[in-house]
Amino acid sequence: MATHTDDVRVFAGCVTGRKDWPTRPASRVPGVMLADAVSHWELAVVKVTEDPQRPRYSCSLVHEASHRPWEGFNRAQSAVLECAVLVTRLKMLPPEKIDAELEYLKIAIGKTAGPRELEAWGWLQERIAQFRAQHKENAV
Repeated sequence: MATHTDDVRVFAGCVTGRKDWPTRPASRVPGVMLADAVSHWELAVVKVTEDPQRPRYSCSLVHEASHRPWEGFNRAQSAVLECAVLVTRLKMLPPEKIDAELEYLKIAIGKTAGPRELEAWGWLQERIAQFRAQHKENAV
C-alpha cells in the first residue's frame, strides 16, 4: 500500500513518534490507507531482494485511486518537510547548520502556514529541543 497525502503532520509525526492516523480499508489488498489520502496505490509484492541494511521489494500495482485533486505542497508545507528531514539528521549535522536552515524555513512558516503546518512545525521544534537538551546533558 502506498498512500499519498498532503497533510504534512503525517511526515512530521513519523519523525517525532506520532503514528496514529485515521485509516480506512483498502479495496483490493489486505491492509489500510490513510483516511484523508489524496490518492493511493494498492500493491502486491512480487519479489524480495534480501539485504541486511536495505532489502528491496518489487511490487506490482493491483489498484490505484484518486480521492481528490493534488494541489502540490505550498511553501509552509515544503518547509515542514525540509524540517522533518533535518530532524532525521540531528546527529549528523553541526548545530550551526541546523540553526541556519531553521531560520530560513521559519520565513515560509511565518508567511504561509495554516493550522496543520503550525502543529507539525511545533512537533518538530519540540523534537529538536529534546535532542539538544539530551546532548547538553551528555556533554556535561
